[in-house]
Order: sequence, then structure tokens, then C-alpha cells
Amino acid sequence: MAPDIRGCVPKRDIPCFIAPHQRGKLPVQKLRTGTISFDQNNEGFDSLSDGSVLRQA
Repeated sequence: MAPDIRGCVPKRDIPCFIAPHQRGKLPVQKLRTGTISFDQNNEGFDSLSDGSVLRQA
């Protein structure tokens, strides 16, 4: 699963992530540091800007 420049195509890519996750090879819980609510959208962008997080969900 090397990154490429084509971007995410859900129909193609999601199945590639589900199987490893089900086998315990893709620890999604360890990759996620937290979530924000819609009301925290501006704070989320601030966190992205200052580098304290890499991605927000």
C-alpha cells in the first residue's frame, strides 16, 4: 500500500484498508489522535496550522 499521486478513490482504496484492519495489521486506533466536532472546526484548522496534528477527523 505505497502512496501514489492518484489520490483516494474510495471504491478502489477502502477495500485495501479493510482487509488489513480486520487481520489486525492496520491499527487504526493508534493512528487517530482524536476527533473534533463541527463546532471546533476553527480550532481544528489552528491545530493543523501550528503542526500539533497532521490530520483531523
